[in-house]
Amino acid sequence: MKEARDQKAMRLLKQLKGKGLSVGQIADLLGNEIDKRTLYRWLSGDAKPQRTSDVEKIQNLVNRL
Repeated sequence: MKEARDQKAMRLLKQLKGKGLSVGQIADLLGNEIDKRTLYRWLSGDAKPQRTSDVEKIQNLVNRL
C-alpha cells in the first residue's frame, strides 16, 4: 500500500532530525522553499503537505545526506 503523503513527510523529517539536524537547518538545506513553521506543523501533525513536490524535495534531501 502506498504511504500517505503526510506520513511520508513526517517519516522523512524524523530521519533528518535523527541525523542531528534541527527543523531550521532542514529548512535552510531545502533553500527555504518550505518554511520552517510549516515543517514544524507537519511534524506535529497540525498540518499536512498539500503538494507531492514538497515531499519529493524532502526525499531528495534525505538521499543527498
